[in-house]
Amino acid sequence: MATMFSDVFDKIDVAIQEVIAGNVSNLMNVLEPLLLSGFTVYLLFLFLSYWNGRFEDSIVDFFKKVIAWILILGFSVNVSGYNQTIMPIVMGLGDGLSHALNGQTNATVLDNMATSMVDIVTKNNDEAKKLPITSVGRYLMIVIYNAIVIISFSVFLVISASYILLAKIFTGILALVGPVFISLGLFPATRQYFTAWINQVVNYSLMLLLMNIVASFMIKIYGEVIDFSNIDYPTTNTFLISVVLLSFMFFVVLLKIPELANGLAGGVSVGGFTQAGRAIGNGRDGVNAGVSAGKTGYARGKSGYTWAKGKIFGNRMEKS
Repeated sequence: MATMFSDVFDKIDVAIQEVIAGNVSNLMNVLEPLLLSGFTVYLLFLFLSYWNGRFEDSIVDFFKKVIAWILILGFSVNVSGYNQTIMPIVMGLGDGLSHALNGQTNATVLDNMATSMVDIVTKNNDEAKKLPITSVGRYLMIVIYNAIVIISFSVFLVISASYILLAKIFTGILALVGPVFISLGLFPATRQYFTAWINQVVNYSLMLLLMNIVASFMIKIYGEVIDFSNIDYPTTNTFLISVVLLSFMFFVVLLKIPELANGLAGGVSVGGFTQAGRAIGNGRDGVNAGVSAGKTGYARGKSGYTWAKGKIFGNRMEKS
């Protein structure tokens, strides 16, 4: 149990890398002629415009553009260069940042949490074995305590592991299609897709980093709130309430990690901004409707006042 998550994610990493290494070259063998043909046509039109006297770039800018073309072609069409340089960066950025943060990978942090859970349950079971046969109610209470501890920890562990697995698989997909999107940086009209690919790589790498940070926070806060070295076994109601509350609060935090990673990577939380924009729009429409109604009421009131004034003073003038 001590290295369960580490062993699983190590095997997942190996499987993903084997799939990527075998399919990147196949993908580029199909798309390489199309990309090179498109780039050749683009160069022909570009140099034709230069020939016609529309050379708007300076010599320095032109050489920068040439260097960018060389780098893009070297890391996209050249599959071996991509596999040796770009793919390790894409696949290892998230884990590398996590390891640089606290010297532990995400799997190691989850293993530590799982070990704490197993220790609590094991010590409760040891206390249950000491009970006399007649203490059936106390034994059932310990079983319930263990179930609550397992469920509380497992919710966080399962969701954390699912997010890590999702980030690793999506990072693998991004690494697989990376040469295609890098090559799209050759053309001004498709450069946005290259930028979007970079944003997604950063997004899922940040998700792995944020998962590590949140899990580290949870372990530290658990240690501050609950003194694991001085727990009374079998566990008490106060201990269980603390475990359940902390697990629920960190469960809510976990659900916000993808949104935070997306925002930090330059993405837009569509749902949040759409709802905010809709609320602002509804408020603006309400204000405009109120102003319009006020103007209409004012105009009608003024018209009524003029009519009443004419009637009153007009009648007085006729009587006089």
